[in-house]
Amino acid sequence: MSNPTAAMLVIGDEILSGRTRDSNMHHLAGELTRRGIDFREARVVADDRGAIVEAVQALAARWDHVFTSGGIGPTHDDITAEAVAAAFGLPIDVRDDARAILQAHYDRQGLELNEARLQLEGERPIGDYTATVKADVWIDGVEDGVRGDLREAALAGRLTERVDIDVGRQILTWGTGDLVFLNDLFPKDYVSFFSGRDDEYLKAPADALKLSWFGDVNVDFVWMPRAAPNRYITGERLSYFSVVEGRRVAAPPEIDPRERDSLGRDSEVALRVYQTIDGVEYAGYAYHGYDNQPSAVDPSTGEAYFPRLTSLGASLRRPVLGGIGNLETAYYHGEDASGTDPNRPNDQWRFLAGFEHEAATDLTLGWQYYLEWTEDHDALLANTPAAQLDFAPEEYRHLLTNRITYQALRQDLTLSLMTFYSPSDQDYYLRPRAQYRFNDRLSGTVGGNIFGGEDDWTFHTQLEDNSNLYTRIRYNF
Repeated sequence: MSNPTAAMLVIGDEILSGRTRDSNMHHLAGELTRRGIDFREARVVADDRGAIVEAVQALAARWDHVFTSGGIGPTHDDITAEAVAAAFGLPIDVRDDARAILQAHYDRQGLELNEARLQLEGERPIGDYTATVKADVWIDGVEDGVRGDLREAALAGRLTERVDIDVGRQILTWGTGDLVFLNDLFPKDYVSFFSGRDDEYLKAPADALKLSWFGDVNVDFVWMPRAAPNRYITGERLSYFSVVEGRRVAAPPEIDPRERDSLGRDSEVALRVYQTIDGVEYAGYAYHGYDNQPSAVDPSTGEAYFPRLTSLGASLRRPVLGGIGNLETAYYHGEDASGTDPNRPNDQWRFLAGFEHEAATDLTLGWQYYLEWTEDHDALLANTPAAQLDFAPEEYRHLLTNRITYQALRQDLTLSLMTFYSPSDQDYYLRPRAQYRFNDRLSGTVGGNIFGGEDDWTFHTQLEDNSNLYTRIRYNF
């Protein structure tokens, strides 16, 4: 008689990005071996409901037992329990015996057990669906006054046996890059990111309808009824290089582009088709909408605007050489197919290759190579005004990134450094950070955003005056 078999599914964006080291797989392998159970497969997936559902179904069909690790907690991306239930077509609710264990725990500490401790605050079941609301309020010393941001206000659930729906304001993301985005054309907040706010705020919200179909091949379809641009640099908080003025500038006046906010007419659509086969994650992508940056200029008015953009792409991610490797590509087709209009971006091919692995205990290293190839570059140069030729993009822009993450003191202390260096632009961007977790609720972070380079007009050098150091205290409740 053969031994029982088992597999493990490790869940979490922080694992794939190298920010957190997984220590559960080693422990589980030892415990299973001692009990005579053959540990046959392990997978790592992101905090993505569709990816978790697909992986659980695939592993459960192949092995006797499936263990999951990660995604069980009080934050917005802890969706493991819900996704596992969806994988088996079962409802999920609070179990009386589990509640009794928690009640006894809090009784011993003299604390009260309430709804907020059982589920994410602002998340409520409505029949077979879940309503989620998440908002931020802060006091801003630069843009004087109290500010607020509704990050999530959505209703999600199972529409049919194979189709999930998520409608409302939500955070959308896909692709394989570590802070480098090719096929993820959903909005980003670079102002917050470069100012030292938590990394989660890089992903800006969008009002959207998302449908997910699970089968032999999984499909995500996203419709945004009006364009969702980046929260881009306007000159109000961060300075930038102006091609028109030929120097770094700041507000006033700030960039005020023509809006793409007509409901329906300015809509955007995105599609992802993906599947995991023999441990290799394959995905194809399509997008039709607008550039998230106001990258074009109307020469008749001098007004910046968001040009049309269509993209197609693909990616794969798999275990390799003791780590995880990824490849991704995308083709961007815009309004200037011939490259003869310097006021609008040329078509581009973009490529990304990455690899990360645990080089030693608690030390994770990651590398990426990124390439932008601007088509019809000769035509672009021939039609660019002589005064702006120096500022024209290179035909081939190369970017190298490296992430180093070290954890100590039982992983309560995390030290990290991510570097971006472009040998073609001769510029750089450094992101050092040290984070200490005092307890499950309180953590402190110090870090920096350091920019520099040769020419004022390249991507990172233009931000040199915005280099900063920051400190952050975070309390979760």
